[in-house]
Amino acid sequence: MKVLKKSKGFTLVELLVVIAIIGILAAVLIPSITGYIKDAKVSNDEQEARTIYNIYRNYVMEVEHGQTSKNFLAYYEDITGKELENFWGCVGDNGEDLTLYWPRTDNPFPTNTQVINETTYFIFVGNYATLIDAATGEIVESGADEAARARWLN
Repeated sequence: MKVLKKSKGFTLVELLVVIAIIGILAAVLIPSITGYIKDAKVSNDEQEARTIYNIYRNYVMEVEHGQTSKNFLAYYEDITGKELENFWGCVGDNGEDLTLYWPRTDNPFPTNTQVINETTYFIFVGNYATLIDAATGEIVESGADEAARARWLN
């Protein structure tokens, strides 16, 4: 009588089945994982936007109580160490900073009072854009792309 030896390793069919299962799992999981990544980036942007909004609220209180005569550019730079640019209708529209948007464009360098009275929205641009109501601090919209951001400014 012959004794059959047991072979070591996997058969080709077993390997193909495992590869197929891994492929199906990857096809199902990758889209949901990317959704979580976007949600995390949007959440991070919202937190940064709220932080910058709080700097603005502190600025407003200090101006109203006569504790600072600095313009918002200098105040923001003192607090954060970052400089805001493009002060024509928007502040800091360089893709990473806060944007103050107000309807006036006739004065490229608004006074403290103009910034406080005429700023209607903040647009924070991080991974995505976040729109904040300047009066209430409420996030109006977040996770927006370039098209939505352009719509906000029109």
